[in-house]
Amino acid sequence: MLNRIIPSSISTSEYENNKPAYFIDGERVDKILIEKLNPSDIKYINVSKVDKQYPNGKIDIVSKKEKES
Repeated sequence: MLNRIIPSSISTSEYENNKPAYFIDGERVDKILIEKLNPSDIKYINVSKVDKQYPNGKIDIVSKKEKES
């Protein structure tokens, strides 16, 4: 359903470049994957603006998962 390729060069200096941290189903991803994500694959999005670990915010996307048999 979702492509699970995680880029090898995720910025570790979000505080310096003022960008939030992006996650899909609990896995850290690059913004490029977020932009390519099909909106119909998203169950919900949680935006956290108060997180000591991510001072510029955290965007956590939970996808719709196929039923496992």
